[in-house]
Amino acid sequence: MKQAIKNILSNPVYVCGGTFLACGGALMFAMTMQHVFGLQPCELCLWQRWPFAIAGILGLAGLIAAHNPDWLKLSALTTFLAGVVFLIGGVFAFYHTGVELHWWKSFLEGCKVALPSDPADLMSFIETAQAVPCDQVPWSFMGLSMAAWNAVISPVLGVLSIVAAILLARRANNFL
Repeated sequence: MKQAIKNILSNPVYVCGGTFLACGGALMFAMTMQHVFGLQPCELCLWQRWPFAIAGILGLAGLIAAHNPDWLKLSALTTFLAGVVFLIGGVFAFYHTGVELHWWKSFLEGCKVALPSDPADLMSFIETAQAVPCDQVPWSFMGLSMAAWNAVISPVLGVLSIVAAILLARRANNFL
């Protein structure tokens, strides 16, 4: 089993292709929740999409490089960078989870929605309101919000990517 995992994590096509597919899947899930099920993202939700987009592009670049054996080190580099991006995304997700659980307040002004005190202004406010409060959980699965799931998944992907990058670099230097 250990050798099978090592073989998968040292294969640039599996690793970079998996990174690309995982990122694409995460972004497709977020977009489906938004556009099909009507869950409007808050500003912190939108911030959490950027690391997946960046890591997905890195995965695609590594996948393209994986088809040339001379570029194996480039695949290792893109995988390492994707791992760092996943870890940064995990920090964003942890921060957002803390905002949702009211451990702290968001530093973003777009996360705060204050209703006008004048009832006459309320209708125009509702019609033009763009911001969704960051401290509300519009959807959860098994008791965890999307931000909380991201706070679990992103660090795991980050660590796996960094381990894979090390194995890819070892393979590129004929140490495997």
